[in-house]
Amino acid sequence: MPLPPPISVIIPAYNAAAHIGEALASVAGQGGGFRLEVIVVDDGSTDATRGQVAAFARGLAAAGTSDPGQWRGDGRGALRVRLFTQANAGPAAARNRGIRAATGELIAFLDADDRWPADRLRVQVPILAQHPRVGLVFGDCRGFDARGERALTQFEADGLDLGFWGAPVLVEDPYGKLLRNNFIPTGAVLARKDALLAAGLFDESRRLVEDLDLWLRLALHCPFAYTRAVCELKRTHGANCSADRDAMALAYIEVLRDQARRVPGALRRRGLRVAPLIAFEYCLIGDRHEGRGDRAGARRAYAAALRTRPSLRALYYWLRTWLRGRDAGQAPPRGRT
Repeated sequence: MPLPPPISVIIPAYNAAAHIGEALASVAGQGGGFRLEVIVVDDGSTDATRGQVAAFARGLAAAGTSDPGQWRGDGRGALRVRLFTQANAGPAAARNRGIRAATGELIAFLDADDRWPADRLRVQVPILAQHPRVGLVFGDCRGFDARGERALTQFEADGLDLGFWGAPVLVEDPYGKLLRNNFIPTGAVLARKDALLAAGLFDESRRLVEDLDLWLRLALHCPFAYTRAVCELKRTHGANCSADRDAMALAYIEVLRDQARRVPGALRRRGLRVAPLIAFEYCLIGDRHEGRGDRAGARRAYAAALRTRPSLRALYYWLRTWLRGRDAGQAPPRGRT
């Protein structure tokens, strides 16, 4: 009987020596009898990341578990590790290189500082098998740090229940939902390679929110499915790209603007407008600046919200930055902003 095609696991890595061993071990610990091809793309690391990956691969070879034609006696299948290196180009470029090199029909993602629960693939693979038109299935995510795991998962914290998804397995109108909230944890995704290629892969010009950009494009081409099972354990630490909330918000705004330029028809058919979403995001940026005592930065953000979509909320907060006291050397505004 021929062996089933492998599932390709793409791990972009940049200066990840401290954690990548845990990430690789969590893939190796998957149950379900799968053949797993782990593709680590080292994105210009200057630490010992490549050495850690090579050491892990040598350990597999020594244990006799790295040959994709072999099956382990414990029923967990086979595993091999492939390492690619490139000059630093960002996670989107690293993931794309891994996808293009993948031999598997299914693609899973894992960041080098995160982990997978032991049975995530055993939960997700049958969903794609039962729904051949579905291009992507994702699961829930639980954060953790040095003190342990968080009590609430991402879905629980955001109130993402059956009423939100609209159906037990398939997501109703994933495009419209994603436009308002990126609820898909990248490390909890299992996707068909041909669907990712058809959608155009990750936009390599984006260093942030590149995942949402791809999910939106993919959602216009195929159905999405979900499981409430936790499929990713996401590490929280100071080096997380998502820690800069303002940078993430500005990147999200650019994705929204790009959708308005590229697929206005898809927005019209769903009765969606991006201007209110962009204005609201600018107001949130203003709130954060105000919380840090930066009235000038808050004022600029609220003014951007007003220019995008005038509203009483944005006007009230913009005026409040003046009424609470003037910045040194600045006069109140005259005329229209």
